[in-house]
Amino acid sequence: MNTDKNQRLVLLAANISYILVLLDSSIVNVALPAIRNGLAIGTDTLQWMVNVYLVIFASLLLSGGALCDRLSAKTVYMTGLLLFVAASLLCGLSANAAQLLAGRACQGIGAALLVPSSLALITHTYTESSARAKAIASWASWGGIALVMGPLIGGLLTQYLSWRSIFLVNIPVGLLGVWLTSRIEPPIAPHKEKHLDLKGQFTVTVMLLSLIAILIEYPRLNTDSIYLLLGVLTCAAALVAFVLIEVHGPHPMLPLTLFRNSNFSSIAYIFFAGAFSFFGTLFILTFYFQDYLHYSAIETGLALLPLSLCVIVGNKVSGRWVDRFPPRQLMIAGAFIRLVGFCGLLLPQYSTHYPWLLIPLILIGFGGGLGAPMSTSVFMQSTPKIYTGIAAGFSRATGQIGSAFGVAVFGHFINDTEFFLRHMKLAVLTIIIATLSILVMSIVFVSDERNDYAELPDPEKAE
Repeated sequence: MNTDKNQRLVLLAANISYILVLLDSSIVNVALPAIRNGLAIGTDTLQWMVNVYLVIFASLLLSGGALCDRLSAKTVYMTGLLLFVAASLLCGLSANAAQLLAGRACQGIGAALLVPSSLALITHTYTESSARAKAIASWASWGGIALVMGPLIGGLLTQYLSWRSIFLVNIPVGLLGVWLTSRIEPPIAPHKEKHLDLKGQFTVTVMLLSLIAILIEYPRLNTDSIYLLLGVLTCAAALVAFVLIEVHGPHPMLPLTLFRNSNFSSIAYIFFAGAFSFFGTLFILTFYFQDYLHYSAIETGLALLPLSLCVIVGNKVSGRWVDRFPPRQLMIAGAFIRLVGFCGLLLPQYSTHYPWLLIPLILIGFGGGLGAPMSTSVFMQSTPKIYTGIAAGFSRATGQIGSAFGVAVFGHFINDTEFFLRHMKLAVLTIIIATLSILVMSIVFVSDERNDYAELPDPEKAE
């Protein structure tokens, strides 16, 4: 197969998987009220239904990336896609909250295999830096489309079919991805000698689950509750154990030396804060539209449509401007535009008319679409080739952790309808601070000059 055809197949297959993963990150939000009524579950269970996917996804991404480096990105990709399809079927057929939570957890495992393998396939297949940046921009663009079209698609499916259809729709799309992937030529040989860091994987999973549990359950516990204390101690112990394992272990899942690169460490934070802001916004706006303004599911999806369309436009502009402007400048511009948009979300406290939200949604979408692909491109460029899978996993893990934080933190703002606007104002102020920190990090700590891709030798081979 010629190089151009293989590149097109890789990009198409990678786009399909990213569409599925991000679609399930956002399509569920608009269906939450319907799921709550259909299965008779409370807000805390709804938060877990969103977060069990995000947390499992985030905590296993590093291992998913390591598997890409040890086996092959194609093998890991196919496995993840088949698992995601099976888990979607389980979600769609769930008869109770427990089955749905189990299905969402399995979706998280599949997603943790899919995302790093798809990004690794792109990174290795597109060997020229400019072409790689454009390919990643396309990948991010389709993911962005899925992420922000999710509310509209979810609204349509929920209102005219059932909330179950938001999961069942994944099955034909996933099977198409399996067929496309079967035709791909693997771009790079796997490193069979690489080892999996099972101890590190266990500790990071315990840390994230306990942390999210604390955030979700805190309002229902007393400050001197034994469960709260146990959760804090478990999270702290797991964090310390993870760091010690990564520092002293022979085969770390996340080599801490990577953080010496300012691009790697600062953009990791940008991924976290950006996802925290974006998913927190989607979560509170969904309930703002449906519980406070009494929009239907489809009306909520349509209300969020400008955000969706402008993310797509921003992604396209980012891919076209990468040859004209350094990626860092596009990152800064995107962060600034988002900051202005989030400030505009303070306006609904003066009026509940939708036009007050229109321009802020446009700015948030366009700014996110403009900056996110360049952040990913610079991040992957800052990582040696031997750690491509790990870097791909870590880049998405920080974003998923930020998403889970957003849902866990802002979930507390929707419990009191009487004071919803005041709570929404506080949530928006939190998001503004997070976005301002992204802008500062992009200006001060990110550089266009660093390019460590393929520079370092493989330490395991050196042994």
